[in-house]
Amino acid sequence: MKKVLSVIIGGLVSANAFAQATLPTAWNFDDPQPIGWTEHLDEFANGTRYTNGLLGAACKLDADDEFVMVQFSDVCGGVTYNIKGQGSAANDVFTVEESTDGNTWTALRVFNETDLTAVGSAFGEFTDVPQASSRYVRWYFTNKESGRNVALDEVSLIPQVPTAAQEIGVSQGTDPIVNNGTLVVGNQASVTISIENVNLTGGNDLNISDIQLGGANAGDFTLGVTPNIVTAASSESFQLNFTAGASGSRFATLTISNDDANGDETTFVINLYGIGGNYATEPTAAPTNLSFSSVTSYGYDVSFSDAASVPESYIVVRSIGAAPTGIPADGSTYVKGDYIDGTTQVVHVGSSGTFRPTYNVAGTTYHFAAYSFNGPSGYENYYTSASSANSVTTPENMMGNYYAGIDPSSTSFLTDLQTRISQNYDQIYYGSYAPVMIDKFAHRDTTAGQKVLTGVYSGYQYMYTGAFFYDVMSREHSWPHSWMPTFPDEDGMEYSDLHNLFPVHQDNANAVRSNRPLGEVVSQESSFLDAQYGDNADGQRVYEPRDQHKGDAARAIFYMAVKWNGTGGSWELPNPIDFLVQYGQDQDVLKQWHWQDPPDAWEIARNDFIQSEQGNRNPFVDSVNWVCYIDFETLTYIGEQATPCTVTPDGIEEQLQGEFSISPNPTDGIAALNLNLKDAQSLTINVIDITGRTVSTRTKNFSVGMSREMFDLSNLDVGIYHVVLQGESGRTALKVVLQ
Repeated sequence: MKKVLSVIIGGLVSANAFAQATLPTAWNFDDPQPIGWTEHLDEFANGTRYTNGLLGAACKLDADDEFVMVQFSDVCGGVTYNIKGQGSAANDVFTVEESTDGNTWTALRVFNETDLTAVGSAFGEFTDVPQASSRYVRWYFTNKESGRNVALDEVSLIPQVPTAAQEIGVSQGTDPIVNNGTLVVGNQASVTISIENVNLTGGNDLNISDIQLGGANAGDFTLGVTPNIVTAASSESFQLNFTAGASGSRFATLTISNDDANGDETTFVINLYGIGGNYATEPTAAPTNLSFSSVTSYGYDVSFSDAASVPESYIVVRSIGAAPTGIPADGSTYVKGDYIDGTTQVVHVGSSGTFRPTYNVAGTTYHFAAYSFNGPSGYENYYTSASSANSVTTPENMMGNYYAGIDPSSTSFLTDLQTRISQNYDQIYYGSYAPVMIDKFAHRDTTAGQKVLTGVYSGYQYMYTGAFFYDVMSREHSWPHSWMPTFPDEDGMEYSDLHNLFPVHQDNANAVRSNRPLGEVVSQESSFLDAQYGDNADGQRVYEPRDQHKGDAARAIFYMAVKWNGTGGSWELPNPIDFLVQYGQDQDVLKQWHWQDPPDAWEIARNDFIQSEQGNRNPFVDSVNWVCYIDFETLTYIGEQATPCTVTPDGIEEQLQGEFSISPNPTDGIAALNLNLKDAQSLTINVIDITGRTVSTRTKNFSVGMSREMFDLSNLDVGIYHVVLQGESGRTALKVVLQ
């Protein structure tokens, strides 16, 4: 079997040098994108995925001209792939094509609407054999009609079947090299190159007529004794010696002329990349015109132009709130997601053009700097004397006039609000949660090319590479499915409403909460990171998420009650929940959480993003006061602000800057509030019970640094209290358990 593979070292020499895949090659769309493979999927920067592939995930093609393509280095003996047609529509055309040059394409197989429908809901496996001269295959959505998507999965290409004919293969050490590929010599004095005659025992000899050095710095390289003949199923080696004639990048070509029987590699060319000293030659100019487009609260496109003297590659970094302080270091290899320092993150490594960074939030200024560099992995030389720098500020929100005409003082407020958030609703199916919410919004890039997704209940950080699928995480219904009047139906729009769904750890969060109400845990049964499960002050079994998600969960539940009321029945907060849970969801707890944890920049961006996909908004993220006009336990209009709304600060405020804790906690009465303030200021300190009633208040001036304030809570009932600190620069709240 023929072994002709690229020597891939870092992938930073040039876009074309490492474009070819070696054979065999395969992609299952779960693993990271292999060398030589390309996705052109307009909707998602990181690729669109079905989570229900043949095995794991599958690629989703759902628009005209979307395609998956592979470029390979040698004769392909066959390509096997699995597809299924999702939905049905007339005039669909999906084509599998081949090409010799990547420009002119010929159909290998054409699937029309009838063919796609015949495949049915299960994957069908197909095999095609490209022409010997072809070096590209692509799966191309030639004509997509509304209602039709195509799933592609488990694609595999094999080498040609070995014969007795002479066949060349070249490698350096254990790393095969492709024809016209690049061998990074680096600053090594000598490397060993092997030529193999890859055919059957007893086949023809491979004759080497000439081995020549050429190119700009050919004089830096010399050859040891080279072979003339390589017998069947054997190999011969020779030394390639390197002595740099100058520091920096040194380039040459090595051409092996031979009688390869296929005729496609009779002139086998290896591009040589040597390094004089420690690093490649430094570029002479920075990229230009770094700019932003399609700016929303949840994302934007970044583009930049080539430097005047085009380098081999570029690196773009980002920081929040201030210009990046981290500068790429020569000889260091970075990938997207890496941090150069604690605040400077790499968001792009590659060619000029347009890219889309992950994980953006509302009302935030992002600073970018783009640098030029030359060199393969370990030999990078970054031009840091200048960069293309710019910043973009995401909108505070994108609400606009969405609520025009909605008046909370009107007796029809509740009905008017439901009507408004029910307009323009476009269902995103439950199975599409990952490709929509996770791939496009919730995940973020992190070190070593990985991605991370936060489990909202506990703060669990799920790390993964490639496509996301549900092995650890799940989609949590904040308003549990069993609470819905339409239970057990899973096809209704209410089941898949994005405003209600969040990523959580399945076994340690979703399964633990089950359909229990949310509440404040006094007697803990179990915990997972920052979430806990146990009994509240009334002895009822409840689930308590981490503080950072309490308000988000409350607002999701409030939204569901209003949006879906009347769908299958009443959507009042259930009480009792069912025959096993003989109590209900306490709205006072949710309203307290709503104020304790007001909408932050991430939740606001999420609300904007969901509107862009689903068409509607969560009004309680947009207008925090509106919870005060609704009794969610009866779904009736209150008409005036009632507790806890009148005893908590209005609006959304900055977090008080400093370090705060309460000790001991739990306490039997005497507790200390420990402060470490960044700014001297006057603080009002309120102690608030679970109903929102203020049971203690005081105002005092505090200096910068550490201080302590004592409280005697022994005259209060056992239970959960919040200590709310309100100052000139912001607000914060802490929980204390009185036992």
